[in-house]
Amino acid sequence: MARRASGGERWVHDPKTERWSRRDAALTESELLAHYRELARSHAILVQHCLANHPDLTPFSTGSLCTFRVMTYRDEDESPALLGLTLKMARGGSDVDNMHAGGIACPVDPSSGQVGPGIQGDPGEPVWYKHPDTHATIAGARLTTHRDVIDLALAAHRKLAVPWSVGWDVAATTDGPVLVEGNVLWGADVLHVPHRKGLDPAFAEALLRRVNEARR
Repeated sequence: MARRASGGERWVHDPKTERWSRRDAALTESELLAHYRELARSHAILVQHCLANHPDLTPFSTGSLCTFRVMTYRDEDESPALLGLTLKMARGGSDVDNMHAGGIACPVDPSSGQVGPGIQGDPGEPVWYKHPDTHATIAGARLTTHRDVIDLALAAHRKLAVPWSVGWDVAATTDGPVLVEGNVLWGADVLHVPHRKGLDPAFAEALLRRVNEARR
């Protein structure tokens, strides 16, 4: 069984000083490797190359990677279909962008690429029309990368016989979209909270049909 990931650290290399920095820390390569070894003593870790945001998204970040949550499912013809598209942004200097880590989730119109106001997981938090750190306008911003992001997620789902529905995390970079991961348990809150709506009727019907078939 896959375990839910938690935490995250973003280290940036400075070729002039040959050190890796994060917030107030600056480590040599050997010190950074020792840091990773110590973390690995208590839990599994994954070390990845740090991607850079596409210019569309740089106004919404102080350095952390923004990702799209692309929710797909197989329709009645068993073809992958789009359920929803959400843009996630980090805030407060966090290294990760998900809502459970204090990030902001924004609905994206898959047709136009227009971004709606940002919302956090806690209903008591304010609605963000501008990014709280960069002060860039969120609501009404239009993206140019969203269609490529959606197409990549749908293409990835076509490669899989299972699962039936996936929440893909896709980064938009200057080199094109990059698939970060796929989530089987993708969390309906990433759809419901920012989009302020329930399940799409076609998705709900397909889901109920699958449940009923599994009970037979």
